[in-house]
Amino acid sequence: MGMELIGDIQFARGDLPAALQAYEHQQTLQPSPAKRRILGVVRFYVGDGKGALDELQAAQVADPDFLYGLIWLDIVKARQNVPVPPAYPGQAGVTTEWPDPVLAIFSDAFDPALLLKIAKANPSKPGEDHVGEADFYTAEWNGAHARETDAKTGFAKVVQDCPPRFVETLMAKAELNQTSPAAAPAR
Repeated sequence: MGMELIGDIQFARGDLPAALQAYEHQQTLQPSPAKRRILGVVRFYVGDGKGALDELQAAQVADPDFLYGLIWLDIVKARQNVPVPPAYPGQAGVTTEWPDPVLAIFSDAFDPALLLKIAKANPSKPGEDHVGEADFYTAEWNGAHARETDAKTGFAKVVQDCPPRFVETLMAKAELNQTSPAAAPAR
């Protein structure tokens, strides 16, 4: 069984230190921007904000067009109270093409409440759930803005409403299992 699969299993079980170890090993065997992104996200959830930022930045340099990479960079920056540069000059540049509006909320280009409306109006492809993603990333936005109660409520909603193997469900569980959330002061 490949180390990446072992990491996925450990992540799904909530054993983030074991997942991190498996993903690190896999990255040494077969480096890729996608694996670095996974490492960045897991580092974030084990409380290694600097390591998460380093991994995510390196992955984004190697694969600059991957929008979810930019979203995760914004999440980690916001949670560490690092300024998030605007992805768009105001709302004018934001399209409804998914995941464009997700990126916009972290640069405070528009109210995250619009994200759910856009998700509901934007049909998902098989295996996708834009409404679940909107709920998850809105909860992350709330956490980044020191709205911990709203963040926890949002993560609980994702766990309750989304498919169990949905990646955002697994990440919402990781958020809920954190003993000391790394929320930044409100911006």
